[in-house]
Amino acid sequence: MKNEIWKWFDDELKVHCENNQDYRRIMDWKGTRHGSTYLFPDGSVQYDVIIPRRLHNRAARLLGLPNRVKTCLQVGKPSLQVVVGQ
Repeated sequence: MKNEIWKWFDDELKVHCENNQDYRRIMDWKGTRHGSTYLFPDGSVQYDVIIPRRLHNRAARLLGLPNRVKTCLQVGKPSLQVVVGQ
């Protein structure tokens, strides 16, 4: 997996960190919280952090990413369709 930032909820983004140092730096920022931990067969560990939208540019700079937010469709996830009962 690679470093990425994508929309999570209305005013939140999810940041994927390939290394522990980036994860810890982002977790030190106010308003962030742990998202997920990925343990790989080769022993490597990667992380997701939930951040407020206001921290997007700061996280993008830290991870060397462009200043744009991916949507679920851009990262290869199917779109969610909700059907309300009649």
